[in-house]
Amino acid sequence: MTSASKRKGNTYERELVNQAKESGLESKRAYASDGRSLGMHEEVDLLVHGKRIQAKRRKKIAKFLCPNENVDAVAFREDSGESLVLITWWEYLDLVKASAAPSRDGLLDATGVIDSLSEQPPEEVMRPRGEINGTP
Repeated sequence: MTSASKRKGNTYERELVNQAKESGLESKRAYASDGRSLGMHEEVDLLVHGKRIQAKRRKKIAKFLCPNENVDAVAFREDSGESLVLITWWEYLDLVKASAAPSRDGLLDATGVIDSLSEQPPEEVMRPRGEINGTP
């Protein structure tokens, strides 16, 4: 019998895949939440136009991480870590959709977007980890 926690996670993964499909984006859930079934690392739960997503559902998320009506995104990092940006799922889908071109099957093809998200920024804007405004 599947645990309540596992069922909750599976339901959430299906929810995300269905929402991406409803937005016109190709998406697929990994069988048994194991990315190896998609030829990816085992931590990959779903693919949205080739972008590997790990889905995490929690009862509560720290309020300071959640964008509110006054901001579009929240940027955060660990000390000496890499900055991350948090946006809503729908905003993420809109970003992928906005830069995707229709494919033969009518779904959007975001291959170029996915590639550009993985690319390193130009050398002139790269800073060593932990350095902000030119100071370590």
